[in-house]
Amino acid sequence: MELSLGQGYRVPASAATIIQKTRVLFVVAPSNFRDEEFQQPYLRLKEAGAKVVVASVGVDAAFGMLGMRVKVDVDATKANMDDFDVLVLIGGSGVIEHKLDENKAILALVKQAFALRKLVGAICVAPRILAAAKVLDGRYVTCWRDPETIDIVKKAGAVYVREPSVHDGQLVTADGPASAERFARTLIDAITA
Repeated sequence: MELSLGQGYRVPASAATIIQKTRVLFVVAPSNFRDEEFQQPYLRLKEAGAKVVVASVGVDAAFGMLGMRVKVDVDATKANMDDFDVLVLIGGSGVIEHKLDENKAILALVKQAFALRKLVGAICVAPRILAAAKVLDGRYVTCWRDPETIDIVKKAGAVYVREPSVHDGQLVTADGPASAERFARTLIDAITA
């Protein structure tokens, strides 16, 4: 029996069993994360049965650019990738405003996830965090299509690809809000591969 996950997307029963054992850590900026970039993957993974935890920096609730309020389950300084299978970094102007690409705890999570060969997802401007963590060398990556973000990922050694979503090994990236649903599907496909 298949699992239906919105907009006609279906996951085979065997894959649904894998997702239901998956622990996912979402990282959002304390404010001005991009609502749909969080909402679509969060909802799809929850619908599939994954255990999803939200982390941020120094707040009990985070607020999106469009007004979404999200309960924060754990401070990023206390999160540990030993407890999770997937790390998802959400974009939005808050990534830049709150300097998440300079936050030692978040950079440590990214490095730990890569060292442990966990799946890592980043959407919109969140690949800036990956660039700062120095994990992009030789990887195919997409990101928000502003020249500054593209330049940052290229200077970090990534091969920039102008696509809505890109899956390269343990890394899934997407270009922004319009690709949030595709990002969710790509993450689920990568988890169940």
